[in-house]
Amino acid sequence: ASRGEVFAADLVAAAGAELIGLVAYTPGELVAKRMMADPTRYPGTFSALRSIVSEKGVKGIFTGLGACLARDLPYTALQFAIFDALASKVMAAHGDEDAPKLRFSESLMIGAGAAVVASTATLPIDAIKSQMMLATEKIRIPALVSKVLADEGPSAFFRGLPTYMTINICKWSSSQAVFNQLRGSTEGGH
Repeated sequence: ASRGEVFAADLVAAAGAELIGLVAYTPGELVAKRMMADPTRYPGTFSALRSIVSEKGVKGIFTGLGACLARDLPYTALQFAIFDALASKVMAAHGDEDAPKLRFSESLMIGAGAAVVASTATLPIDAIKSQMMLATEKIRIPALVSKVLADEGPSAFFRGLPTYMTINICKWSSSQAVFNQLRGSTEGGH
């Protein structure tokens, strides 16, 4: 397979896995955002879920799913595909075709680089997702984007970038490094 085909396959596989995870994740994220914004709104997680379902139906607990999909599918797809593309280049530079393996430090650095790109590309989507989850009424994405731009300007979409990037660098670089070390130890040392 060509590099482009491998990159595309990585994008699709990562996005598919993320899609399944988001269906389970979104109700908890919704409750967490609402409880952080107003700790007195619900007495607990399950009462929040019951309250949302009674007000909006089961569909209500998936408020923000579209925005989560719009943020997380590209983030995860970019993260994995960029990591694999860079890792392939580093392993090819090692020159050992029989047992290409990334060093732990290489996995950390490649994971950090991939996280920087993915974080920067998707933070505006995360900002929109958070605003949607905090809204008390349904709001369409174009209207929300226009409102944020008018009220706060374009920089509002990148507010918190250093923190967001730092969290993602730590999370993804360490996950990738450990994953690659464990995968290498189960593949006969490759």
